[in-house]
Amino acid sequence: MAVIIPCAGRSSRYPGTRPKYLLTLYDGSLMFEKAAQPYLEYTDVHFIILKEHEEQYNVTDIFERIYSDDNSRVHIHILEEETSGPAETVYCITKTLDPDEPVFIKDCDSFFDAPLKINNHVCVADLRENLNVTKVASKSFAVANEQNMLTGIIEKSVSSNYICVGGYGFSSAQLYNQSFESLQHITDEIFVSHVIQQLLHNDIFEIDLVGNYIDVGTYEEFVAYNQGKPTIFCDIDGTVFYNQSQHFDNHHGIKPEPIPNAVNYLLKKQQAGSKLVFTTSRKEKFKEITVTALKDCGFNNFEVIFDMPHAPRMIINDNSITNPYPTAIALNVPRDDNDYWSKIS
Repeated sequence: MAVIIPCAGRSSRYPGTRPKYLLTLYDGSLMFEKAAQPYLEYTDVHFIILKEHEEQYNVTDIFERIYSDDNSRVHIHILEEETSGPAETVYCITKTLDPDEPVFIKDCDSFFDAPLKINNHVCVADLRENLNVTKVASKSFAVANEQNMLTGIIEKSVSSNYICVGGYGFSSAQLYNQSFESLQHITDEIFVSHVIQQLLHNDIFEIDLVGNYIDVGTYEEFVAYNQGKPTIFCDIDGTVFYNQSQHFDNHHGIKPEPIPNAVNYLLKKQQAGSKLVFTTSRKEKFKEITVTALKDCGFNNFEVIFDMPHAPRMIINDNSITNPYPTAIALNVPRDDNDYWSKIS
């Protein structure tokens, strides 16, 4: 099976940035890297890029560094110039494949959980279960019957509860090629959805409902996705635990008592993808009791910096078009105030 990830567009919805597939996500991976990650364990992945991008950013060097241990399954195809649209970009590769090889086309700017299948199918998300999806009118919509068979796929016209999420399966490269070639007389931009709509006259496509759908198709969505997962530097005493001290009766050697609403707030941030770095003036010798207490609260993706001065703490961070202002945010919370935490979002 061939997974094809087209990265040869102009990224017009990302003005002023690198090509979107080369942008860095909150976890340090590049967009194309995250798009391909679910598939490389199972099959070959074909990336399609423009010669212009290769010359400007040395893209093949980037791919080689990332996939140095698994490059046998990674194939990079460089197009001399832009094609007429996404469907033709894919066709540049499918026409070189074995005609019987199944094909899965995956957009670089969306992420989701779905099993890799070799039949005809379209990956969709149910808007009723994905209320955070924005710019709905700009999506493509899948119309299906009661048996979850696709009856229509419509670009940028709200026509069902199912939006296409950027995953399209074809039972063979030949099937895709024949449909695309029948549309080549069309002068407008041809989308993969047009190829599928043409096939629906004679072929059956299923809809495949995905989980954990993330869309970063526009600059605004990309920024919101990254900024929704900040690294949180958080004090411990008086903030997460009711205040203890080094020297007095309720000292750091006694098991601390959590501030419930503070813990709940931070656990929600952790669940959403934030990395927690706890900072404290506690001495390193209290590490075991402190770390155990944090784990007992449910924290699992964290670090602790001990022996901090008992003084204000300042965060300094840069900003850019892909990490826009403000990139350093501060909360000053009243000591031991459980009610305060229930009032912030």
